Amino acid sequence: MAKIRSGHLNDDPGNNDFERLTMALGQLDQAPIWIDDSGSLNILELRTKARRLKSKLNIGLIVIDYLQLMSGKGEYKGNRVQEVTDISRGLKILAKELDIPILALSQLSRSVDSRDDKRPMLSDLRESGSIEQDADVVMFVHREEMYHRETKKKM
Repeated sequence: MAKIRSGHLNDDPGNNDFERLTMALGQLDQAPIWIDDSGSLNILELRTKARRLKSKLNIGLIVIDYLQLMSGKGEYKGNRVQEVTDISRGLKILAKELDIPILALSQLSRSVDSRDDKRPMLSDLRESGSIEQDADVVMFVHREEMYHRETKKKM
């Protein structure tokens, strides 16, 4: 992935990144993956689509990228914390109902930037404490080198 992002793909015979990428794309093309990139999906719409896909295709996983882009099912009068709480609980209920895992990505709050220790904590999950309560597992991506770069790289 790093080579793709940086644009440094190798085309040498015997070590051709383009050939490997083409083969991987061919395999992905045949994979049973269904992507819904409709914006601002709410929990009720997701439930309807997920039930349909479960019955037709027997889906085995739902991935939400990312939770805060979803909307709730009611009027919250500007209470985003309550809305995210309802979304989180709705995902938990849906996972149990369909008996499949749901992987929901979430943003972190900016509070992590104001601390010396930049490692994310459960309390850094944005807009809701219910995410940590509803989740079976919470994992964070953290790259220490983003916060403590070597002096050589700056020169």
